[in-house]
Amino acid sequence: MESRVVVDSNVWISALVFGGAPRAVFETVLEVGIQVAMSAEIIEEIRRLVSVKFATFGDDLEAMLTLFSDYIHFVRLGPLRLEVSRDPDDDLVLETAIRRRHPSSLLETRICSHLVSIRV
Repeated sequence: MESRVVVDSNVWISALVFGGAPRAVFETVLEVGIQVAMSAEIIEEIRRLVSVKFATFGDDLEAMLTLFSDYIHFVRLGPLRLEVSRDPDDDLVLETAIRRRHPSSLLETRICSHLVSIRV
């Protein structure tokens, strides 16, 4: 069974800008061939945040997305939006993970302290 991981936008951006442990997540994706479950909404959020906070990394982000394009599995989010965290952007990550519903899915994010409650 194929492994898939959902990666929060902050981890994508940290990997791109700072490296370290977040970059190790993506190195593992390449080395092991793990599929990254993504939604168009997460990619839109990543592009928005990079353009606002790290505009000089815009081209690097597009190169990173191209590099990982063979590893990205797109998940379509539904018309009803999940609203369980204090940050609506974090709900995109959670909804992507839930809609992916893969037994070996992992959730790589830093949002756990922001959750109020969730029932799946």
